[in-house]
Amino acid sequence: MLRFYDQNKNRLVYLGEAASSEFWDEQWSTLQTTKQKIESKRNPIVTGKTKKYLSKGSRVLEGGCGQGEYVYLLEKSGFSTIGVDFAKKTVKKINALFPSLDIRFGDIRNMDFDDGFFDGYWSFGVIEHFYDGYEDIVIEMSRVLRPQGYLFMTVPTMSPLRKYLSQKGKYPLWEHQSQDVEKFYQFALDANKIVTDFENTGFKLREMRPYGGLKGFKDEVTFLKPVLQPVFDSQNIFVKVIKIFLDFVLQPFAAHTTLFVFQKND
Repeated sequence: MLRFYDQNKNRLVYLGEAASSEFWDEQWSTLQTTKQKIESKRNPIVTGKTKKYLSKGSRVLEGGCGQGEYVYLLEKSGFSTIGVDFAKKTVKKINALFPSLDIRFGDIRNMDFDDGFFDGYWSFGVIEHFYDGYEDIVIEMSRVLRPQGYLFMTVPTMSPLRKYLSQKGKYPLWEHQSQDVEKFYQFALDANKIVTDFENTGFKLREMRPYGGLKGFKDEVTFLKPVLQPVFDSQNIFVKVIKIFLDFVLQPFAAHTTLFVFQKND
């Protein structure tokens, strides 16, 4: 994955393969997706944040749900959950595996739900994949959420480490060539600009927290990646404890993503 620094918008531009619906279908088709794997998914941050702001039985949408593991997790945690994704083959596959889950094919920029239908909306690493911007996505998020509803969103962002490396010229500058845009995968965005953009669209920031310190550090400090990647990938219980510790220590300055919690205005 090639990275460039867009100094005009203070963001990193990642080039590889365009994150199209065909790309995600192909990516997810290579993974071993089983009922057991999805049913065993645990994420105390997702369940904890949802329960903090919403009562059980609340209607929650996951926009860009992929293989549906968080739809399953939220449903199991007591929330009435619907997932939407534009990877048609993946949606068909998950529908076959879990016919009881409500996962639908659709475009998160234009969804077939009534205004104010949902109490909550989860977005896991979605808005950064749209080169032309996320304005249409934010407008649709606001439309389908009820007044005072909650938006939970994770996005790769410009950590202090990424900002430092950008200022030191460690990334080539983004020249905005059309042939390069065709290979656009994602951004690492400016967290402050995200807050401004969402607040200008009728949301109020309730919480913002960095996550993924180890991933952010290993991806940017490349000479240490051969050492840190096995730690990151390991399923050994003792290594996982080390990973949790490293994540905690590295998060403040090297986090890969930021979790935002917004509340829609009245």
